[in-house]
Amino acid sequence: DDVWYALSVRFMADGIVQYTGTWTKETSWALPSELYTKAGQNERVFEWDVAIMQQTGTRPDGGREGSPLGATSETRTFTWY
Repeated sequence: DDVWYALSVRFMADGIVQYTGTWTKETSWALPSELYTKAGQNERVFEWDVAIMQQTGTRPDGGREGSPLGATSETRTFTWY
């Protein structure tokens, strides 16, 4: 019950790296469509990777805290046209 996929997504907006992601039990996740407009017009390159995490607690904001159970996956990249 305390093991999750932790998905990390990074993209540029106005030259600044933005971070988003989620912890999920599912083996797939749909990128929220609003990220298309948040990324800069010429910066719609997204990087992502996944780590398997064991939840060890909860932050005051409700987010999960955890420890990795292995290496983070290879970073993958896609361009959203």
